[in-house]
Amino acid sequence: MDERILTAIDANINRATEGLRVCEDIFRFIIRDEVSEKFKELRHRIVALIKFIPRSDLLHSRDVESDLQKFFDTDSEKNRQNIGDLFSANIKRAQEALRVLEEFSKMDFPELSIKFQQLRFDAYSLEKNSYPLIQASCCKK
Repeated sequence: MDERILTAIDANINRATEGLRVCEDIFRFIIRDEVSEKFKELRHRIVALIKFIPRSDLLHSRDVESDLQKFFDTDSEKNRQNIGDLFSANIKRAQEALRVLEEFSKMDFPELSIKFQQLRFDAYSLEKNSYPLIQASCCKK
């Protein structure tokens, strides 16, 4: 497998799981709702899908030093006004990363593409179902 593909897979696994972890912790520690467990479950499903790729291969492919965008944040990435902004940014980050995983897996792991697609749609549903809790939390005084 092309190591650059592994680099992209590694980066997007990290993006997806990190974004979901932020969402999980919003519901676990701030909103204090059991929906946090659904974010945790989705995160663990991602990790389970890529278990067949040796961790050592992913770590070997990681090239933080050459990443041209590692410290490039847009203004919107630097600014979070409230918990709703934080949630929206991180659920979108996870969804976008799942789309990248879906697309890159088509080249070397086509059987995974449909599984990443399902995870992405599960993330869309989870966003829709949990957003009312975010709105209610943002409106509390």
